[in-house]
Amino acid sequence: MPDLENRYREIPTGPWIKPPRDAVIVPISQQGKTRAAGFLVVGINPYRPFDGAYQGFLELLAGQVASGIASARAYEADELVRDESGKPNRLFGALVDVTESRVRDQNLQDTRARLDATLDAAAVGTWTWDMKNNRLLGDASVFKLYSFPHPEEETAPIDALLPAIHPDDLPRIQRSLERALAGEQQHFEEDYRVAQPDGTYRWIASRGKYRTDTNGVSVMSGVLIDITERKKSEESLRRREELVSTIINHSPVGILLIDDQLKIRHVNPRARPVFGEIEVVEGREMGEVLRQLWPEEAVAESVARFRHTLTTGESFAVLGHSGRRKNGDVE
Repeated sequence: MPDLENRYREIPTGPWIKPPRDAVIVPISQQGKTRAAGFLVVGINPYRPFDGAYQGFLELLAGQVASGIASARAYEADELVRDESGKPNRLFGALVDVTESRVRDQNLQDTRARLDATLDAAAVGTWTWDMKNNRLLGDASVFKLYSFPHPEEETAPIDALLPAIHPDDLPRIQRSLERALAGEQQHFEEDYRVAQPDGTYRWIASRGKYRTDTNGVSVMSGVLIDITERKKSEESLRRREELVSTIINHSPVGILLIDDQLKIRHVNPRARPVFGEIEVVEGREMGEVLRQLWPEEAVAESVARFRHTLTTGESFAVLGHSGRRKNGDVE
């Protein structure tokens, strides 16, 4: 289900600041029946791609929901009748073959194991921060990402995890935690580096949202995602862009970068004199800029050539061109 923003006015953000753009509809199956019991509609995490591991996680989640529905229906089949004094005197019920239920329980355990394996393979961990006691409740993946021994209670003091954070990132993370404790922010959204046993660092994206649990305790729940590969790709892209920018800006010939909307995105130093006294060029539509320099006929011809190249992919060259500017100068 794509394009959620245009379909619905308000989209829940979950533990993230940005709402999901797309959603997935997963059927909730019934044991022994072809007709689904319902559907699970889940917003897709806007910070990671929807791949096979993600789809498998949602299918396992739908399986857990189906098991819960089946258990609730079995429970509702019993009815206890009491007399005026409140003592039970009759019990209406039914004999139920629990073989399927026992199989379902085993399947639920298997599903949980597969779910844990999926989260581990996808390098995703779920956590809840008990803000009152300043402790973090997390699954195995959380402590694995921190290279922290997995405690039996699956909880550890926040202060025990902070030393693993890169020294350059730690002050920023501590300030963000302090703002959350003071009630100054409802969301936690930080990217930072965490030390590994081999001395390297991995990039972690932590996304959380403030809430109050059933006991009235202030907590923040969210996810940890290993984004190391994404950061490596971003760094590689940044370096390539710097290299291209250096080549363009030091080129001995004039170069313009124009996007598919025919807007001028960049003008290198050699091309800048072409625009004379026009101070702002970048970000403006090419035809709009050229109309300040050339007669309308020349502008229309130039724009038409660019549009032709954009549509067909064919290049064009203007050799030995000369023309008269609006101010009378010949070029």
